[in-house]
Amino acid sequence: MLWALAGIAGLALAAVGVWWTLAHTGALRALGAALSLIAPGAVLALYASFGMLGPALLSLGLWLLALTAARTALAPGHTAASRHAFAEAPHTPWVLMNPRSGGGKVDRFDLVEKARAAGCRVALLDAGRHQDVTELARQAVAEQPLHGPGKTQHRDRQEKSAL
Repeated sequence: MLWALAGIAGLALAAVGVWWTLAHTGALRALGAALSLIAPGAVLALYASFGMLGPALLSLGLWLLALTAARTALAPGHTAASRHAFAEAPHTPWVLMNPRSGGGKVDRFDLVEKARAAGCRVALLDAGRHQDVTELARQAVAEQPLHGPGKTQHRDRQEKSAL
């Protein structure tokens, strides 16, 4: 238990030293730099004098390994899907609106008309019946027109002809 407290105290002193180094100038910055180097060194020397250097270094190595693994896992753009998945921008965007959500803002701000004026296809949820929004989205993707030379058919028609 005392070994853990000594390690925590050394870590706290090193953190204070780093803070003083970054936040201050002059003598306090120099003292902070010295403290951030001396505190961990003193803890390692204490551990070494009592035969605990091996476990302390193993713990430090595992901590560095965990830090490296976390940085690698959280780095952007390192997924297999991101290297191969490129999607074309939609030519006719599709918007799903719930008139009951947002305190009636869909009607109050004429969002349906504004979306249609911007070139979007709009689907409104009906308050009187249950609608599967996942199925509405799939249907919108299937009805997305293909653009380009000779690609005026809808995706659903092209998929049916491929079967």
